[in-house]
Amino acid sequence: MAHLQLTGKTIPVDHSRERYMIMKKIGIASDANVYKAVYLPGYLRAEQRLAKAPQYVSVKAIPFGRGTRAFDLEIRRSVISSIPGAENIVEIKKKFYSNDTFLCASMAYMSEGSLRYIMSKWFTRGLPEDCIAIALRETLKGLSYLHGRRRVHGKIDAGQIFVNGNSNGVTIKLGFAASMYEHDQERWNPIAMPSTSTLPLRDITKWGTAPEDFSAEGSSRYNYKPHSDIWLVGITAVELAYGYFPVRNRAEFEAVIEEITKKKILPTIERFKKITDKEKVKGKGKRVMKFLEKKLKSLAAKREKKERQFSPEFEEVLVKCLSRKPAKRPTVDQLLQFEFFQKSKDLKFFQRAVVNRKKVMEN
Repeated sequence: MAHLQLTGKTIPVDHSRERYMIMKKIGIASDANVYKAVYLPGYLRAEQRLAKAPQYVSVKAIPFGRGTRAFDLEIRRSVISSIPGAENIVEIKKKFYSNDTFLCASMAYMSEGSLRYIMSKWFTRGLPEDCIAIALRETLKGLSYLHGRRRVHGKIDAGQIFVNGNSNGVTIKLGFAASMYEHDQERWNPIAMPSTSTLPLRDITKWGTAPEDFSAEGSSRYNYKPHSDIWLVGITAVELAYGYFPVRNRAEFEAVIEEITKKKILPTIERFKKITDKEKVKGKGKRVMKFLEKKLKSLAAKREKKERQFSPEFEEVLVKCLSRKPAKRPTVDQLLQFEFFQKSKDLKFFQRAVVNRKKVMEN
């Protein structure tokens, strides 16, 4: 996508005096690139613009003729109102054309990137449970806004939950429609894609979608319902708990979900691996007995390693969200009333435990 690169350029807004100074590329989305930029108001002279504290934004740009119609429809879907919950959606601030070459959309700059990016760099074994509660609570507020307006998200995952941190504190927002993108560094991180045989996390909303929406050819969004979003909230919670979701196919994925919903607990990492290994050898004849013999010897030789455990309140959320029957899944507003979210800590705790800690580890 070299032809898309705008880094280092200053681009005009339609035919006005407003400008965006493009600083660096931070992500991609289909045929579009996403950049960190500085907004330069048209009413200021050049020297005033330089003296003014920079107003950072993200700019999503797509060249004409490469999916601009679909992008335009996404921008229209992204229009939100100033009512409770809307502040938890990454809002499209402005749609504009630049030099009659690019269709662009400006949106809030989320300085810390997505939760998936944060985990892949600094929390490879998952977020602390208190931080999971905070992140999902803020996400559910945004989802409540969408469902209240009869909109379905359809692509909720850890890569679309973004964090912004500054002197005023921390905000956590859900990307939606035109404001969704994939963080650049997230794409090639070994945690985000542990091996070539593991299903890619960037496609988790396809291979990990709800049972009623899944098909081998790829899930359809035409009949997508709010309870499908609730399933994806559960899948996102699992990814936040472990830091990744290492399965090789849908059968392994369903085996893990069955383990969670039947036993009503999250398996340890060691147990998680055993579930997927067991599913891998199903139907492979003679190899099964060798596999079982090896496992029995291993279990007899040493006890299972202790791994992190999770609270019953968190596991209750997972079990309810991952019910195979859509009607048994709670609504987003019902979910927010669960004890796990009612007793969750404030955003200042998330700032100390994640954002500030991340900055210490960077230095």
